[in-house]
Amino acid sequence: MNFSEFWDKLSVELRHPREFKTLRQHKPFNAHMESKDTVTVIPGSTGITRPIPMNQFCEMWEIMKNDIRSERYVNKRKRYHDYWNPSYINTLIDHVVQDQCME
Repeated sequence: MNFSEFWDKLSVELRHPREFKTLRQHKPFNAHMESKDTVTVIPGSTGITRPIPMNQFCEMWEIMKNDIRSERYVNKRKRYHDYWNPSYINTLIDHVVQDQCME
């Protein structure tokens, strides 16, 4: 699966708000597509809206695509140091990609 296929599927999945849990800490959050290039995440713990632009997903995709699946979604702080939302992005990528190859 390439990034544009992922983004198209994510857009369909998040047409309406959906609830997820982060992969590592299992913290609940809601996510929906705010616009064609922004996902809005609302963590259950704070309720504060966090818009995540498509370019952050794309940049993390590029980091993750060469990893084996068991390492793919590991949130390594140094690896994602520029992001505030890696656990949400990882969870949403995992939800769509699952065991498929990332190109």
